[in-house]
Amino acid sequence: MDDDASKVAIPIGATRLVTSPKDAQVIVWNRETDCRNALTRGIKEYFEQLSIVWTEGRQLSFAQSFSDWADAEDDADYPAFIAYTVTEGTYDASNMSPSPQTVQIPDGTKRYVRQTSEFRVPVHVDVWCNDSESRTGIIAMLEDASNPVDWMYGFRLKLPHYWGVHATFEKVSSIYLDDPDKVYRRWRIASITYNAALPEVVGIGKIADFNPTAKTNVVVSSQTLLGQGQR
Repeated sequence: MDDDASKVAIPIGATRLVTSPKDAQVIVWNRETDCRNALTRGIKEYFEQLSIVWTEGRQLSFAQSFSDWADAEDDADYPAFIAYTVTEGTYDASNMSPSPQTVQIPDGTKRYVRQTSEFRVPVHVDVWCNDSESRTGIIAMLEDASNPVDWMYGFRLKLPHYWGVHATFEKVSSIYLDDPDKVYRRWRIASITYNAALPEVVGIGKIADFNPTAKTNVVVSSQTLLGQGQR
């Protein structure tokens, strides 16, 4: 990203749920991360906005959230969660058109971008609580948030930190991760896995610097013409 991108101010936690199928994707000239981290950051910023009123009027929400593994010195504050990936992601160009499109940045300059493929990878969300009741309520909250609209399975997020694209998440599995040692430490852990996908976007640069047509200059000498006429 060139220096012009730094002029775009994107607040922390700006990821938003797409609530209507008519909410079209609009590409913006801002890329703060790559495809993989765009997905984990997006789901982090969505889930950290959630809350639920559970049994006996207990209000539950996340005290901490991460889109990458926390450092060892970070103090734990529960409930908490981390969104991460552990498997290889894939790029699928079959549903994408590589045709460039223009994007205007705040200073009025226009840029070219191109959607080149769809990036897909499973995203895991591990939830950490210190009692089983809060874990149950938090997982119920995430189950609701994982299917919030009636026009699609899963959910779609608008990612201002990655070109403004729409990313899709579909819940595929969940598990409680209990063992005697974790229970003794008052760790009540659960994990949910999502199939996640977003369009990969490439920023080409200034319109004046982009020439989509490759030209070949053929130089014909007089000797070449004479040679052709003698055949």
